[in-house]
Amino acid sequence: MPILIGIAGGSASGKTTLAHGLVHALGQDRVLWLLQDSYYRELRNQTLEQRALHNFDDPSSFETPLLCRHLDKLLAGDPVDVPEYDYTTHKRKPIGTQRKSRDVILLDGILVLHEPTLRERMSLKVFCECPTEVRLARRIERDVLYRARTEADVRRQFETQVEPMHQQYVEPSKAHADIVIPFGEDTQFSVERVAERIRTHV
Repeated sequence: MPILIGIAGGSASGKTTLAHGLVHALGQDRVLWLLQDSYYRELRNQTLEQRALHNFDDPSSFETPLLCRHLDKLLAGDPVDVPEYDYTTHKRKPIGTQRKSRDVILLDGILVLHEPTLRERMSLKVFCECPTEVRLARRIERDVLYRARTEADVRRQFETQVEPMHQQYVEPSKAHADIVIPFGEDTQFSVERVAERIRTHV
């Protein structure tokens, strides 16, 4: 029977690094890695400029009911068509990608522990801690290199949207975590201790 593991934390806090390590520790054939970001709501009726100003860190930006339906199918062993999101146009691509269920489903996203409907489906909840200044520096590097943003735009979005939403929604969700990964902890150690907890559930 598949199980769901939630991995939360602020933007650029190390969630992806942890999830990537878990895939390798547990085996690629046993793990399905899903991103909450794939479930951003459609903004097709807005211009590119309007979409660029949208607050993507607000919980209402995610189509959580669709994500829950997909998780229920995956937890039942059925495949789903996961949406693909384009960060440069802020729109879903026309066709999603079919993903098959696996023994372990990793759900990676800033707000996965904020949503009660997601938490109630999880067998284990993990939160990655990271200081604000480190998250900002990582986000600048990532978004400039891979998401066609300017540093000024990244800083503006971080100060006006990302960090306020972090303080209001993301950081408080740490209280729901079964495991908190402290900033600076050895990555391999973090992966192994989370993987060991997962193995007790599988």
